[in-house]
Amino acid sequence: MTAKRVKAKAKAPSASETSDTIADQTAAFLKAGGSVTKINTGVSGQTGLGYAKKPDAGSTAKA
Repeated sequence: MTAKRVKAKAKAPSASETSDTIADQTAAFLKAGGSVTKINTGVSGQTGLGYAKKPDAGSTAKA
């Protein structure tokens, strides 16, 4: 029996290529009338993630 050859994954683009692509996309977005809002450090833009609050340590569970 012979082993089957598996195609290698495509190589990821270099970091500089990725940065250039992001810069190009951002420029196109702004040129098309888009805008960018600065968000302060530590602030999340995600709301209502649906995480349940943990019960207080002093509370007792009802059976």
